Amino acid sequence: MTGPLLTFTEAAQRLNVTESWLRSRVKARTVPHTRLGRFIRFTEADLDAIVAAAAEPVVGPKPWPRRLHAASP
Repeated sequence: MTGPLLTFTEAAQRLNVTESWLRSRVKARTVPHTRLGRFIRFTEADLDAIVAAAAEPVVGPKPWPRRLHAASP
């Protein structure tokens, strides 16, 4: 382990999210964290993994829909 273990408050501040958002994700077990008995802490690697999992790929704008033209007789 390298670096300090962060509390909910510290981790939420580093991620720029609310503490309740982070707590709900831990409760649902959808973000990595470390349990030390009844204490929950976060490592730098945990925070990096949370950010990486939330990243979305770059997608270009949607193309305009094609219009169907009536065939000329």
